Amino acid sequence: QIINDRNSMIVLRKQLNLKAINIILNSSLTSFYLAVKFGKMQRGTFPQLKLADLKIFRIPKSIVVHEEELVEIYDKKLSNKIDDKEIDDYVMNLFALDNETKEIITNFCFSN
Repeated sequence: QIINDRNSMIVLRKQLNLKAINIILNSSLTSFYLAVKFGKMQRGTFPQLKLADLKIFRIPKSIVVHEEELVEIYDKKLSNKIDDKEIDDYVMNLFALDNETKEIITNFCFSN
C-alpha cells in the first residue's frame, strides 16, 4: 500500500539511491538549510520537509559519484558503526563547505 498524505510522501522518481538520499536529508547541513531558508524547525528538533520544499532543495548531480560511499555510510549508521558527527562531516565535505561554514552549521544545529 502506498501512502501519500500531508505527513508523508512517496518519491517515485529518483536518480540517487534512497539510502544515499536519506543520509543527505538527515544531515545537519539539510537541517540548517531548511531552518534558515524556510523556518522549518519542528518543535526545535527536526525540520518538517514538505513536497514544495523538496522541489526547491536540490542535491547536486555531482554527488552521484559518491552514491556507493553514502550507501555504505547508511548501512554503518544502521549498525551504529558511525556517529552523526562523522556523517555530518562527510556530507558537508561533499558540498565543499569551508571550515567556518561547517562550524556555523554545527553550532546552529546543536544549540537549538
